[in-house]
Amino acid sequence: MDGSAGVERLIQEPEMQTSMAMNLLMVRRWDAAKEALRGAAREVCYPCGIDRAYPLVTPIPGAEVQKHHDLNPRVMLTGVACLSIDGGKNPITVTSFGWSDPRGGMPDSYDDFVDFSHPKRIDHGAFSLTYPATWFLRREEVEKSGLRTVTYATQLGGNTCATTLSVTLSHGAAAQVAAERDGIVSKLEALAEEGEVRRRTADVPVLSGDAAWFAFDFIDPAIDGSSANGVFRAETGDRVAHISLFGCIAKANPRRDQTLAEMRAVFREIVESFQFT
Repeated sequence: MDGSAGVERLIQEPEMQTSMAMNLLMVRRWDAAKEALRGAAREVCYPCGIDRAYPLVTPIPGAEVQKHHDLNPRVMLTGVACLSIDGGKNPITVTSFGWSDPRGGMPDSYDDFVDFSHPKRIDHGAFSLTYPATWFLRREEVEKSGLRTVTYATQLGGNTCATTLSVTLSHGAAAQVAAERDGIVSKLEALAEEGEVRRRTADVPVLSGDAAWFAFDFIDPAIDGSSANGVFRAETGDRVAHISLFGCIAKANPRRDQTLAEMRAVFREIVESFQFT
């Protein structure tokens, strides 16, 4: 490769991506990694509730810097909670992991986790929203009832603790948008009448204008759940947005109470943070 190539071009080269992947995936095969896991762990503060890691430091041939791998067996596939240069530069941290018990059925372990930390405001072009930095929204555009609809969505967690977030924006004539908005609100109002659903009046979003909010608790013999929704109409009348959050956790999960409290607080903050741009 030409040595004068710019940084942006270098980042796009397959060789660069392969090298980064190898730095993560090959660690599991190193004898040095096994030795590191037998050593002493250090306290860390990484996403997904990872608070301990086993350091593995290796030199980079021909360079005066070192690679620092923070290992943690809870991280699926790679076992690497964080990879950095010289213990802090250019860090790559784990963003999510799930339940890995191969037996199937109802699990008797609770190692799946939803990260509710590190809130960050993200501008998606038509709107901005604050949510945990490890959540990534996928975009899908469709045509529905004469409205151009774009949905941004993510699913997180595993079998005993999970969360979903979706943001649906519909664009069209003011009358169509008003009808869409009223239809969403009517469906949410009807949901509050179902047997396993309880509308919550405490710790709920506070919105202005004609924005509507709905917060629910879900009651099930084995699972507890929480939901928050916000319906927003742009001042120009040509756009309506519906934010929908749902999370659930097994009653037997030892982190149940803490997770439900975090879930409700973060859901409220996410709905309140929505802004058209």
